[in-house]
Formats: sequence, structure tokens, C-alpha cells
Amino acid sequence: MSTTTGKTDAVTGWWRSLSLRAKVTGVAVSILALGLIATGIGTTVFLRSQLLASVDTQVSQLAGAGVSALFDIDLLADPAFVPKAESVPTDYFVAIYNQDGDFIASAGGGRQSNEPDFPTEYLPTETSITQQQEPFTIPGTIPGTEFRAASALIEVKGTTVFYTQMIAVPLTTVTQTLATYLGIYSILSVITIVLGAVAIRLLVTLAFRSLTQVENTAMEIAAGDFGQRMTDIAPATEVGRLKTAINAMLGRIDAALAQRDATVRQMRRFVGDASHELRTPLVTVRGYAELYRMGAIRTDQDVAQSMERIEKEAMRMGLLVEDLLALARLDERRDIQFAPVDLRPLARDAALDVRAAAPQRPVAVIDTTIVEP
Repeated sequence: MSTTTGKTDAVTGWWRSLSLRAKVTGVAVSILALGLIATGIGTTVFLRSQLLASVDTQVSQLAGAGVSALFDIDLLADPAFVPKAESVPTDYFVAIYNQDGDFIASAGGGRQSNEPDFPTEYLPTETSITQQQEPFTIPGTIPGTEFRAASALIEVKGTTVFYTQMIAVPLTTVTQTLATYLGIYSILSVITIVLGAVAIRLLVTLAFRSLTQVENTAMEIAAGDFGQRMTDIAPATEVGRLKTAINAMLGRIDAALAQRDATVRQMRRFVGDASHELRTPLVTVRGYAELYRMGAIRTDQDVAQSMERIEKEAMRMGLLVEDLLALARLDERRDIQFAPVDLRPLARDAALDVRAAAPQRPVAVIDTTIVEP
């Protein structure tokens, strides 16, 4: 059981290891070969039956035509049937049997080369009676040789005595014809299979050329070239529909990669902006801390103002940190809200931050807002 399973697995593995071109070519050539073999068997059987039918017609007509002209008849002699001395060679044999089935005389033959000997003692009385004019096959004296024969009862004129006349034709010609046909058919079949295999291989290669393009394009995409696309698309074919689907898939992949690149660029820009934005409040907080350490912030009002600025910058840093966390959560972004903004408090806060970061620099806020009456 295990041996059979192992052989099956080996055959299955071998079949799976073959390329699709080899599989299609092999199956097509196998079907062609089986078709030729079946045709050869069928035509051989048909040809043999036709040849035998022709021989049967010949022996039946000769057997029922009366006493063969190959004999001289002398009822007073023994035997009464004597082959003619100057008879013409024929392609058939004639044998005469008495009522007891005993062989009397034979004649004929000599026309065919390598002609087998005729078995004159083959036909008994009962056979001559039961198979009158019905063709049958008898073996020759040489193994492998056969005769097609027919028998009939004949009556010699002037007597009431009946004899059995058997006409036999050697099947050498039939055998040679079949052998010649099989030889020619086999040669032509081999040539047909070879030419068919070449033609099928070429057709399969041409049909699979589009699949080769798909394979090459897939290899280039695997190497990183996502700009490749399928060409020479025939929408009515299976390969054409496959190419269309692959192009659609590649388009989506390309769009996804472009979106990813845009997201990466946006993230880098945001990180740069966030770093810049974080630097400003950190410098401000550090400036106020240094002013407090140096004793520049003395009054309660200055302390309150400094703490307010530190709190605002801390809140600003908190918002930036929240934005960074939102970016880490699948690039979540805050919705942009548009609203009127009074820039004067922002300007005053910025001036205070600059004074805290660089006390030696003079900073002033000039309000140019026009107050409407």
C-alpha cells in the first residue's frame, strides 16, 4: 500500500513540476497519438474485413460454378479427376472429395510467390455438407499461414454421384496488404505526431506569450518597479481579462503607494514644523525661568504675568504633543477651524516672550488698529 502511495506521490510531484506549456503540449500530443492509434486499429479492421469479403465472394462463386476447369474427368479411371497438364497458374486451389470425405485430387495455385502448401486433407464430409458455399478459414501447413475456403456439392454430368469441391485462396496477399498498410500508416503516424508536437508547441508558445509578459511584469514589480503596466490587451480572451484585472490592481497599488509617500512627506513636514513650534515655547519657558532665577521678576504683577505666559506656552506644547500622538494614531488630524482672530494679544504675548528670552533686545508692540467711531 505504501509503495503504491509512494509511486502515486512521485507521479503527482512530477506532473506538478512540469510547466503549463509542457502539460498542454503533452496532453494534446497524447490525444493526437491515441486518436491515430484508434484510427489505425479501426481502419485495419475495416480493411481486413473488406479484403476478406472480396476473397469470400471469389471462393463462393468459384465453388458454386460447377466442376473446375482445372480437371479432366474420366469416370472409368481411378481417380476420376485428373489435373490438366497444361493448366494456367491460378491464385486459388481446388480440391475434390468423394462422398466419404476422402481426398481425390487437387489442382491450381502457382501464381503467387512464396505460396503456402494447400492442406488437402483438412475438409471432412460433415464440413462439406454443413458449410456448403459458406466461406471459412483453414490453417495452412506452415504455421502462421491461412486459407479462405468455400465448399459446394457438385454433380458430374451423366451420373448420379455427388462430389465435394472446395475452393481455397491463400490469405498471403491479404496479410501482405495489411502489413504494408500498417507500415505506411505507422510511418505517417509518427511523422504526424512529430509535426503535430512541433505545431502544438509553437501554438502554445504563441498563446502563452501574453502570460510570459504577465510573468515578466510581475518580476519587475517584485523588483520595485511599480510603474509597469500590461500592454497588448485583448478583452475577449482570458489572458486579456487577466491583464485588465492586473492593471486595475497595479493602479490601486500605485495610488496606495503615492498616498503613503504623501503621508510620509506630510509627517516629515509636520515633525519639522512641530519641532520648530516646540522650540519657541521651550525657549520662552526657559527665559522666564532664568529671569526669575536672576531676580529680574520682582513684583507680584511680573510674577503673575510670567506664570501666565509659562502656562500658555505649556498649553501650547500640550496641544503640539497631542497632535503628535494623533499623528501616531493612523495619521489622525484635527479638523481645521476658521474663525476671526485678534492678533493684538498674540503680538503682546510674543513681545513678552522675546523680552524673557533676550532681555537685552528692545521690543515694542505698535498697535495700528483703527478704532471705528
